[in-house]
Amino acid sequence: MWFRDDIPYESFTDADKRRITIRTSSDWSIDITKARPSDVGNWRCQSPRNAQAFMIITVRSKAWLYPWDEYKSTNYLSTTLVEGQAFHQKCQVIDGYTRDATVHWYMYNENKVVPSDRYYYVCMAINGISATNNTIFLRVKGKWSALWPFIGIVSEFVILFAIIYITERYKVDKSVLDTHNNSATLPIETDTDNNSVTRPIETAL
Repeated sequence: MWFRDDIPYESFTDADKRRITIRTSSDWSIDITKARPSDVGNWRCQSPRNAQAFMIITVRSKAWLYPWDEYKSTNYLSTTLVEGQAFHQKCQVIDGYTRDATVHWYMYNENKVVPSDRYYYVCMAINGISATNNTIFLRVKGKWSALWPFIGIVSEFVILFAIIYITERYKVDKSVLDTHNNSATLPIETDTDNNSVTRPIETAL
């Protein structure tokens, strides 16, 4: 005789009996096809002549977890948060697969994340027969990290402007100096014979 959680096979529905068959003519073995969550339980094979002679088989499904709600992924994902943001992630076994299941977190939820919270966070469900898990890799960016590219671009513009300004200023100063030199005249002196003599005289500019 077979029982599932103390319910005798004779009490099963006709639909279940079509999926679950017992070989009464040979070794009383049981065959289950197209298994369903309702098949989970403690199955007991008991001698029809001696109620004390029995064997129990534990049947469990995998403790399937709900997919990550916020990030819409089923098993593994990664996400990036800014320092100071809150990190919250649900870890829950799907209804119908909770038999004997316990949930464990390898890491913990954070009210405010900081760069040191960069870890793999693993949510695991165990029912003594199997285990499933959802994993998320959390990255944390500093509050001001988004400004560094902008600061770099502004710095490049400032340096470029300074180079152009200095170069143009040098060109203007050199042009003014050349014009002044070209417009300067040499003074003329007269010797004792009233002959004009041109002599170079140093001129302070």
